[in-house]
Amino acid sequence: MNKTFLLLTFISFISCHKERNYKYIENIKELNSNSRIIHRKEYNIPAKNDTLAYIKAYKKYSVSKRMMYQLNKGGSTNPKDITHFQLFNRRGINITNINFTTKKEEEKKADEYAEKIEISYKIDTK
Repeated sequence: MNKTFLLLTFISFISCHKERNYKYIENIKELNSNSRIIHRKEYNIPAKNDTLAYIKAYKKYSVSKRMMYQLNKGGSTNPKDITHFQLFNRRGINITNINFTTKKEEEKKADEYAEKIEISYKIDTK
């Protein structure tokens, strides 16, 4: 009985600390196109819970938007914009609009981090 209890405790401890996979989708629009062409990029985000997954997803979104801005500013021949992102849990439920206490603060931190990113990208037209 004692061994069974220890085994069940160990299994529940491991399952509580295991990261789950979340599906992150970026929706990208081409700016030079008359039609509103949208591309989608999918990524896997490992996290222990929905809140942590959202924080990682928002940071990825903010960094991607900043990098896209830098590329466009540098003279990209195919300018694009990341319009929004979506985040799905392992059951396929969209949790993009999840609410949690520190959401605004976490988004602000991610935006401030992304603002610091500078890339040097220029198209040589000579």
